[in-house]
Amino acid sequence: MIPRIHRDCRPDPFIVRRLAAGGLSVLLCAACAAAPGAEATRSARSVAALITEMAARAPSPTPTSYAPADAPTATIGPTPSPVTPTAIPTVELASPTPKVVRATFSGPTPTTDAASLLTRTLTGRCSAAFFVGYAPPVFLDSEVKVQETFIVTWVIRNVGTCTWYPGYLLHWHSGAHFEGPDYIDFPEIVPPNQNLLLSLTLTAPREPGKYYSRWYLRDPEMAQFGIGENFDQPLMIRITAVA
Repeated sequence: MIPRIHRDCRPDPFIVRRLAAGGLSVLLCAACAAAPGAEATRSARSVAALITEMAARAPSPTPTSYAPADAPTATIGPTPSPVTPTAIPTVELASPTPKVVRATFSGPTPTTDAASLLTRTLTGRCSAAFFVGYAPPVFLDSEVKVQETFIVTWVIRNVGTCTWYPGYLLHWHSGAHFEGPDYIDFPEIVPPNQNLLLSLTLTAPREPGKYYSRWYLRDPEMAQFGIGENFDQPLMIRITAVA
């Protein structure tokens, strides 16, 4: 909007204040310059002096300081309690110990010299057995009723340099079978110079009389061995079947 100018080029004071506040005094002077004569010049100077006076009286604006709003405070839940790690007990596993069978027995017991037995274990032969004796109730030449079930148990000692384990076996060789198995695995781990019990569950024949059978030992490679001085003799069963 163009400000209103009096005929004598003296502007309305209200308009002057608006122009001073808005910094538009140049437009007002231009309007005055359009008026002819010395009167216009004086009016323009009066307006300029008035603007200068009003500007001097106007208070200097004081910059407003805006404090930044406080940052929102995060709401934190309850502080977790420190977790104490649970100590796991260390269990030391013992190395498996071979089970050693020691038998008490009665009946015929072959004798041998202790030094000779020790020498046998040091000869370097891997598989060798020494016959210790029979465990009750059935011994060599025992009487058993016909068709009666009986158990024969040999006690043998490992006199070789190799440890026996279930890969070794006892097998039927010849004679009466007594309705028994063809072979059985060794039931224990037997280190050298330790004893082992080998048991068979058998049945006496139908007819009375004397009966026998031979049984040998075999290693995991199926090599046959036995007892005796040369480790080539069988384990024997010999019974008398009675009515």
